[in-house]
Amino acid sequence: MIQWNSGVVREQTPLWSSLICRSMYEFVSEPFSVTFSFTKGRFIENRMCIDQKEVDEFYNLIQKNDKEDSNFLHGILEEYDQQVSKLIENCVKVEKLKKFNLTMSSFKEVIDISMPVFAQTMPTAYVLDQYMEKKVRDLLEKEFKEKGEEYFHKIAIPSKKNISTIEIEEVLKSALEPEEIKQKSEYLAKKYGWLNMRHFKGTAFTQKEYERRVLGIKEPKKALREYKEKEKQRRKDADEVMKLMKEKERRSIENLQKLVYMRTAKKDALTYYGYCLLPIREVLNKKLGVEDAYYLTYWEILEALQKKTKMDNKIMKRRDGYNYLFENGKMRILDKDDKSLEEKEESLSVKELKGMCASKGKVRGEVVVIRKREEIAKMKYGKIIVTTMTTPDFGIALAKCIAIITDEGGITCHAAIISRELGKPCIIGTKIATKVLKDGDLVEVDAEKGTVKKIK
Repeated sequence: MIQWNSGVVREQTPLWSSLICRSMYEFVSEPFSVTFSFTKGRFIENRMCIDQKEVDEFYNLIQKNDKEDSNFLHGILEEYDQQVSKLIENCVKVEKLKKFNLTMSSFKEVIDISMPVFAQTMPTAYVLDQYMEKKVRDLLEKEFKEKGEEYFHKIAIPSKKNISTIEIEEVLKSALEPEEIKQKSEYLAKKYGWLNMRHFKGTAFTQKEYERRVLGIKEPKKALREYKEKEKQRRKDADEVMKLMKEKERRSIENLQKLVYMRTAKKDALTYYGYCLLPIREVLNKKLGVEDAYYLTYWEILEALQKKTKMDNKIMKRRDGYNYLFENGKMRILDKDDKSLEEKEESLSVKELKGMCASKGKVRGEVVVIRKREEIAKMKYGKIIVTTMTTPDFGIALAKCIAIITDEGGITCHAAIISRELGKPCIIGTKIATKVLKDGDLVEVDAEKGTVKKIK
C-alpha cells in the first residue's frame, strides 16, 4: 500500500496539474542534475500528494550527492536561476507565436519551454527545501548552541528582492503622489498586474484595483520609511551573523538564501508565463469548442489538436472541482464526487495550535479564514489571516492583516518571507489551522513561542 506524503493544498486547473505531473515524471534530471522521476501522485480536495517512499528516495539522493560534491547544491541553484531566466526570455516567443496557426507541435513547443521550471516546483523543491533548511539549522546549532535558532531566523532571507516585494514598495511610493494616482495605478497594473494570477487561475489586477489599494494606504510616507528601515535592518542582522561564520559555513548559508529567493522567483516566472499564455488559451477555446481549455489536461489538448476534433463542453464541470490519480506518466481525472480517494478525517476540537515562528511578535485579533483565492477579497484591515499557504496574489490581504497563520510552509516559504518584509507576526506549519479556526474567532498569536490560542 502506498503511503502518501501529506501534500500541499493548492487550487489549480487540470492543465496546471497535468504539467506538474509531466514535469516531475520526465524533467527532474534537467534542473537537478540527477536521474530521478516521481512516478506517483494524487490530487483530492485541492491537496496534491506524492509517494512518501519516493520523497525519501529523492531526499537521500540529494544528501548523497551533497556529501560527494561540495558544489552540488550551488550547481542546482545556478541551474534554477538559468532556467527561470530562460523561461522569462522565452515568454516573448510565446507572445509572438502565430497563435491562429496553433498546431499540436507548436503547442507542445510552447509548453516544453516551461517544463524545467515546472520541475522545480512540488515535489522536488519541497524535498530540497527540507534538506537545505535542516542542513543550515544543524550547522548553526552545532556552532552556536541555543543561539542557533535565533541566528537561523536572521539569515533566512532572500539573496535579493523578489518581484512581489518590489511591487509592495512601488505601491507605497505611488501613494506619496495622490495627484498622480490614476497614472501610477495604470503603470502598476501594466507592470505587476499578472501577480494576481496563480496556477493558471485568476485574472490580472486592474488599474482600478491598484487605485483602491494605493488610496487605502494610511500615512504613506511613514509606511514607506518603516518598510525600508525593516529591510535595511534584516540585511544588517544577516550580515552580522555571516561575519561569525567560517567560509565553508557561509557558503551553505548563501545557498539557503539563494533558495529562499528562487522559491518565489520560479513561481513568479510560471505566473508570468501563464499570463503570456492567455491569448493562446483563447485560440484553444475556439479550436476545441470549450469555454476554458485550461480545464483540459496537457494530453487531452495534444490529442484534440492532433485529431483536429472538438471537445465535449461537459468537461467544464471540472470547474466545480476534480480529483486525479497519476502513475507512470498516465493521468486519470476523477469527478470531485468520486469517493475512491476519500480518506477519513477525525473531527477536530483544538484550543491551541502550534507551529513554527517565521516572524516574531504577539497580537490578539479576529480571524479571517481564506481557503480559496476568491475569498481573498473578504480580508479586512486589522484582522488575522488564516490560510493554507500564501502566494503573491495575497498581496492586498497581507497588507491589511496584523498577523499570518498558515497550515503549511517552512522558513523559506512565501508567508515567512513576506511576514518578515512587512514586520508582522507569523506562524507557519500548524497543519490544521484552516480546519480548526473559523471567521470571527478571537485568537492570540504568540510568534515568540509558536502558539495560537483561541480566546473565544
